[in-house]
Amino acid sequence: MTETTQLLDDLKNLFNINTIEKVDKNKLNTLIRWVSFEPLNLSITMKLNKYYYYMPKNLILYALYFKIHKQKTFIRYLKQNKEEEDKLLFLKKELQEYYDWSDRELKQNWELVEMLIKDKNNLIELDKKFGFSEEECKVLNIPYNKPKLEKLEKESNFSVSEWF
Repeated sequence: MTETTQLLDDLKNLFNINTIEKVDKNKLNTLIRWVSFEPLNLSITMKLNKYYYYMPKNLILYALYFKIHKQKTFIRYLKQNKEEEDKLLFLKKELQEYYDWSDRELKQNWELVEMLIKDKNNLIELDKKFGFSEEECKVLNIPYNKPKLEKLEKESNFSVSEWF
């Protein structure tokens, strides 16, 4: 058996008085740590951990059996919170490129930018400067102005002699 399965068996044996003698006494410190993840067991495990080297191993084993909250499930680890997508990431990139800011400068100036973009007129000015797409305008809650294409007129009277 691997060491992990032995520890799991020891944890299982710790909950039953008939099989408590099968627990490996050399791994009691690890078992104390595993049991301490349950908040109800924290007080007894802190005391046992403090006096671990001064108490007999059998005394620690039976103190664990009689004092711990007997849970049968594994302790779940805390899940990492999912970071929300930054809806204004496109604006950050545009400002960073336009003003040639580093990431640090952008973080320092972002509070000021947030104050400025609360005003709709400032957003419209930014739209004129950067030319946001339709989706970006929806995120910023400003009207989208479709670009107008105009043809340039050619001069029909072109001659080289006019240059001299």
